[in-house]
This record gives sequence, C-alpha cells and structure tokens, in this order.
Amino acid sequence: MRKLNNLRFDRSYGETDYRNYVHINAVSGTSITFSTTEDVDFVSLPVFISPDLNDLILKPEPPGAKSTKSKWWLYSIIIAIILIIGGLGYFFINKWYKNKYEIHLFKTKNNLFNILSYINNSKRKGMPDIEIRTRLKKSGWTWEQIDYSMKKYYGEKIFMAGKGQRIGKKASDYNLNPRPSSKSIDLKKYNTLSIVAFIFIFLFPLVGLIMGIMALSQIKKTGERGRWMALTSVIAPVILIIIGLVLFMIIFN
Repeated sequence: MRKLNNLRFDRSYGETDYRNYVHINAVSGTSITFSTTEDVDFVSLPVFISPDLNDLILKPEPPGAKSTKSKWWLYSIIIAIILIIGGLGYFFINKWYKNKYEIHLFKTKNNLFNILSYINNSKRKGMPDIEIRTRLKKSGWTWEQIDYSMKKYYGEKIFMAGKGQRIGKKASDYNLNPRPSSKSIDLKKYNTLSIVAFIFIFLFPLVGLIMGIMALSQIKKTGERGRWMALTSVIAPVILIIIGLVLFMIIFN
C-alpha cells in the first residue's frame, strides 16, 4: 500500500518500505489492521493486492493461435517462388519451341523442304488447306508435322501464346522452286520423354521427376538430345520438395 499519513499497524507483519510504498508478504487468510490520519475510505484506499509471481501458471499458446500477419511473408515467398519457376518454365519452353522444335519434328532439312514445297505448289494450284492436310496425312506425315508446316507456310507463331516473333523462316523465305538436294543433313532428334517430363514439372512435379529419370536412361542408350531438359526435370522437383519441407517446418513449428 502507499505510505499514508501516520500509518500504524496493530502488530508487525514483516512490512518493508519501498520508495513511497509499504510491502507486506502476507499468507492466505491473513487479516491486516492499520490506522491512518489521512482522509481515505474503503473505495479510495490505495492498497494493491497481487499473488506471488511464482504462483502464476502461464498456459502454453494453443496450436494455431499464432498471428496470421506473421505468416504473410512466408506466403509471399511461396508465391514469389511459384511465379519465378513459372516464368522460367515459360521462357525455356518458348525458347525450345523457337530454336529446337523444328529439329524435333524433322530429322533432316530435306524433309521440311519437301513438305513446304508440296504445300507451296498445292496452294499455287488453288488447293484448299483441308485437302492439302488430308493428302499429306495419307502420305505418312504426322498431324504435328502438318500443323507446323502449315503455320510455317503462313508465317504464323508456333505454340506459345501472345504476340511475338515467328519461329524461324516462313515458306516464302525459302527458295522452293529448285529441286531439293539429295544430300541429307542428319540432326539428332530430341528425346520426346525429356520434353514431356520438362513440361510436367510445372504441372505435376513428382510425375515430371519420374519421367525425367526415365528420359535420362533412354538418352544414355540412344544418344538423343534433351539431356538438359531431363536433368532439369529431375533437379527442379527435388528443389521444390526441399523448399516445401523447409517452409512447412517454419510455418508449423
């Protein structure tokens, strides 16, 4: 209690003075009697009663009671990582389609020259696109090769959405009048499984990981291209899993 004017106790309570206050360490059930000449009543009496701090039991914080605000930076990191990975994936896929897709479809330059020459000659005769596609399919070309060649003939953008530079040259940029040379230029074909695995790491990372391992095994046997895509398909999911585990431990610990 605060030191009152002419404060007197009926007996000793082991009181101690601390600055402008009197401290009494009382046990349960203790009655304290005192007197003072200061004008106070029961309501305005400057007495403070508190338990011993050692008797206070601090309850542990219930699970999930952490402030949501403290987790926002973690969510921001996760979103940033996803955006970065998605951006890199878009960049590499677009680059591959721009520079390597043609080699993947046509083993030799003569194959591409022949199909473009046929399309060019057919269009000069006024043949509609649907008939050109049908005849090319009957001749053994795949729909993927036909679609690519038709888009290349018209100078259209291949695969990736959005306005941008067309991939390679269009048919009018080729000299289609001379007959193609019989000399063949052999180019290594890209491993199809490595391409699919690379795409899958952005959709289903674990599936991409498994396919990447299989692609590496195939490339080792066949000597095909696409090793970097297969390696990326294996490494990227592992990194994502490690990052996910670390973030999980930070958030829930």
